[in-house]
Amino acid sequence: MDRTVVLPRALQPVECGPLVRLGAERDGGYVVPAAAVAASEVLLSFGLSANWEFEKAFLAARRAQGKGLVIHAYDHTVDARSLRMYQLKSLVHFVRTGRRHFWDAARRAGGYGAFFDGRAATHFKEMVARDAGPGRASIEAIMGRIDADARAFLSMDIEGDEYRVADALPGFAPRFAGMGIEFHDLDLQWDRLLAIHASLSEHLAVAHVHINNVGGLGPGGRPNLLEISYVARALVPGALLPAQRRYPLGGLDQPNAADLPDFAVEFA
Repeated sequence: MDRTVVLPRALQPVECGPLVRLGAERDGGYVVPAAAVAASEVLLSFGLSANWEFEKAFLAARRAQGKGLVIHAYDHTVDARSLRMYQLKSLVHFVRTGRRHFWDAARRAGGYGAFFDGRAATHFKEMVARDAGPGRASIEAIMGRIDADARAFLSMDIEGDEYRVADALPGFAPRFAGMGIEFHDLDLQWDRLLAIHASLSEHLAVAHVHINNVGGLGPGGRPNLLEISYVARALVPGALLPAQRRYPLGGLDQPNAADLPDFAVEFA
């Protein structure tokens, strides 16, 4: 089976300096521009689940540079109680099977309270939504909770709800040093993805792309799940030039599903 996918040139990454991988092995880790990490004073994380390794790594990278970071995470599906239950179930599975990934899952879940303690990192148990309301936070409300002068990085993996909230992002695009978005359901939403990308392109450029191999391919050989990292154009010196790299990137990209090979990516 051919594992090469051809994406439109509009999605081809630009030369933007070094890239770094932050977060968990396999699923939950993302390749992002180092310049965006260095410039970000706030990390907005939409979609937490039981894995905040990306947030921890982003904070560690900032501290290694002698800089601080404010993390606001949004996920209405988890809280301390649900994560304790998740931790217990993971430990039971580990005892029964001896599989290391269950132990790792239990360890991560057990660190929720220590990490999201309201100092550097705060978890809002709210759904990211088009309109604000009880248990719901709009993009406008979320941006209103951070310093208006602070540069932010957005990490968004909200299982298809990105299409409900993305229309509000262009109005705040100048405030972002970068973004990492996982686009879902692209067998149905391909044109919507391209429209969102176009709406962001005045202020942001593609820094990296990676196909989530869990989703496979849909109509026309296009990916069903696509991870795109963006960098602020202001952080790219000179003209935007297409990156001359072979994707996936050795030493950085990893297949989301370990038992399946990654997809190679070309642009045309």
